[in-house]
Amino acid sequence: MAAGQKANITFGNYSQDRPGHYDYGTQAYAFLPNTIWQGQDLGGQTWYNVNQSNVKHPATEDYGRQTFTHEIGHALGLSHPGDYNAGEGNPTYRDVTYAEDTRQFSLMSYWSETNTGGDNGGHYAAAPLLDDIAAIQHLYGANLSTRTGDTVYGFNSNTGRDFLSTTSNSQKVIFAAWDAGGNDTFDFSGYTANQRINLNEKSFSDVGGLKGNVSIAAGVTIENAIGGSGNDVIVGNAANNVLKGGAGNDVLFGGGGADELWGRCRQRHLRVLCRQRFRTGRFRLDPRLPERDRQDRPVVLQ
Repeated sequence: MAAGQKANITFGNYSQDRPGHYDYGTQAYAFLPNTIWQGQDLGGQTWYNVNQSNVKHPATEDYGRQTFTHEIGHALGLSHPGDYNAGEGNPTYRDVTYAEDTRQFSLMSYWSETNTGGDNGGHYAAAPLLDDIAAIQHLYGANLSTRTGDTVYGFNSNTGRDFLSTTSNSQKVIFAAWDAGGNDTFDFSGYTANQRINLNEKSFSDVGGLKGNVSIAAGVTIENAIGGSGNDVIVGNAANNVLKGGAGNDVLFGGGGADELWGRCRQRHLRVLCRQRFRTGRFRLDPRLPERDRQDRPVVLQ
């Protein structure tokens, strides 16, 4: 369970207490912890309408998958970011109590990510997002054993999680990265759209033709990024970054640290931005590359 990877929570399989019947017309329902109704403790219960096709067969990027995670969030103690529980009128984003109350920051929200400048292209998150991670870790503590090795997100992913992985240009990703250690990489090399990849914590990236669909949780360091075949902008952080622009007219910003920036051999295809002077600014040919890829050269910044 995604929430268990981000917070200090253990999920398990348990026998059924008793059968139940859900006769609501809505998609799902849940009760926050310590919910008492007619003398019964309903806290932590989640109910799902299996007559809804996307609940019965939830896919990674669809609303049904988000519904499961949303309701489990309630069971763990996360409320909606505003006062719009079922039956409480017809509020809109104009009624929110804090500006980040959208699906760009939280899958507990009812409001479109477009209200805060994002665009998921009709896709939905399957796991807790930036503000959800902060809230669940505040309640339970952070899980510091999650992905402590060298983790790759996106293409060539080794996360073992479908929502953190993609294998084609048409398969989109929407996630907030929680990572407890290692030398980690955002690999978005298979996308053809122009991308903006930002490796700073609490930042958003525009990946795979969407906008603001990938973020990095507070306290997380992602060291490396690989762009696709579009005209990408890649922004590093204070760590020692390896940034690879790939094809296209790319802009690579190393930030702090001793960084290695890879781009096309012709200078008009690579623009390098850094905060320090070059101690070394040499181009070198990596002999490990096949002949067709030897246009890509690294600029080593220290």
